[in-house]
Amino acid sequence: MARHEYLVFDLRRPGRVRRYQDVLKMILIAVGCLSVGLHIAVLFRSTFDVPCATTLHRTDTEPWAPWTASSESRKSSSDQLLTAVKHADKPGRPVLRSPLAHRRRDGLKFGGQVKSSTSLPPPDVPLNDAVRLERKEYKALWRHYKATANISSSPYARPKQSIPPYRNMAAVYAANKSYPALGSSVWDRFHAGVGPYQLYESTSAIDGVIKDLQTAAIKRAEMKDGGTQLKLFIEFDGSGKALFKPLRLNSTQEDNPNHFYFNYFERHYSEIAAYHLDRILGFHRAPPVAGRHVNLITDIRNKADDNLRETFYISPAGNICLTGSCKYYCDTSHGLCGAPELLPASFSAFLPEDEGPGLRMTWRHPWRRSYSRSKLAPWEMDSNYCGLIKTIEPYDGGRRMLDIVDMAVLDYIANNLDRHHYETFYEFGNESSPIHLDHGRSFNKANTDEPTILAPLYQCCLIRRSTLKRLLDLTHGPRLSELLDLSLQSDLLYPVLSPAHLNAVDRRVYGVLDVIDKCLTDATNPSNVIIQEDVNAYFPSS
Repeated sequence: MARHEYLVFDLRRPGRVRRYQDVLKMILIAVGCLSVGLHIAVLFRSTFDVPCATTLHRTDTEPWAPWTASSESRKSSSDQLLTAVKHADKPGRPVLRSPLAHRRRDGLKFGGQVKSSTSLPPPDVPLNDAVRLERKEYKALWRHYKATANISSSPYARPKQSIPPYRNMAAVYAANKSYPALGSSVWDRFHAGVGPYQLYESTSAIDGVIKDLQTAAIKRAEMKDGGTQLKLFIEFDGSGKALFKPLRLNSTQEDNPNHFYFNYFERHYSEIAAYHLDRILGFHRAPPVAGRHVNLITDIRNKADDNLRETFYISPAGNICLTGSCKYYCDTSHGLCGAPELLPASFSAFLPEDEGPGLRMTWRHPWRRSYSRSKLAPWEMDSNYCGLIKTIEPYDGGRRMLDIVDMAVLDYIANNLDRHHYETFYEFGNESSPIHLDHGRSFNKANTDEPTILAPLYQCCLIRRSTLKRLLDLTHGPRLSELLDLSLQSDLLYPVLSPAHLNAVDRRVYGVLDVIDKCLTDATNPSNVIIQEDVNAYFPSS
């Protein structure tokens, strides 16, 4: 029977001895080289005073450099955070004076980010102000605007279907006795003023709602069913309700360029900035949104249902975290952690109840993206796609097509590629405007513009005259970045947007106007591009 050969090391054999001597020599040579290298590194550091990468401290003169908090800042930051936690139950902004929490635009905190003493990865977008764009005059566009003052003969200038029978939601409540009567709270007044074309007429109608979003005590918190990322339903003391989106990234951190748009993280500050942008552009179709710091223990966990409460845990760094439950990013590797208990978040005001007068219709967006790694959407392959859409109700006449273009302008300036559906109020009929909802994936890349977001504009070559006027005003009056930054100063998480994002909105305004200019260059009749509506025709006579 053949004997098995086993691998043994017999040092008595000369060949084995020589091999072991060679191995020992190689080990000794490697140790010697390592020792010489360390001596050279120490000599180089002492001569030129070059700090190691692990001991770099961020300074204002190097805003893009990696940093870690020093021991002194760790101690002071922890003490002040504990003080803030003690005051978390009090209404208003928590008292935070940590150097990691309230540095202004030249510092470390954007979108209300509060970091603990653990290291922070370097931001992808430099925080220094970019070179401002030179203003363009757009004289030809101004001439076309002035020449189209009369009501257009386009089918998009007048209602094609029956106009909404109600001027606002208060009339809907009054006409349907089965609905509960509206009260006198700030939320009831906001809901009563919701109309078929705007959610509010002026900011005075929603000032009380914004204040509640910022300061009202939280009574209940529960997870929102479905969705790709964690969202919470929040109920305040009183009658207010809101959708909660927590901090994941700040506005200096961009999404991975290797990720598809449908894999982007949702951002709390994007909801805040998109609401202010919608208001400045004069649309008033985005629900009010405000930011605030929440205490994950007293505001969320203690008010949560059992399912949400079970997802809380303490991280190795000693911070309070939760994962929630959703399709993606709801695990401990994507946990949402406070510092140690405080977490910035956005609160989007609820509209009238969907089961009652606020019943909404959901529409598939005609220019929806494919949400596929390999397939293209129909509008990306067919140059005459808009001609097909114009034959389908409600895009064959009336205001809906112009509303879609307005939405594309908003999305382009905010860099939002995630517009797959939109909603309208059932009681207001098809001649009502879409509601501008869900902007969590906007303001994600400051240095990248996505021109295909404007496909409804450059494929159909239609623009509402009032929208064109607002864009032109931004080229010779105060810049959009200035107005947006000024408006965001009212938010408790200010500064919300980094300077790079503020410069991007100015650049994108010119991008929209360039597309309109090209449409007018190719058009034979400017009034077929710039649509002056018969505004009075969209309101009931009584």
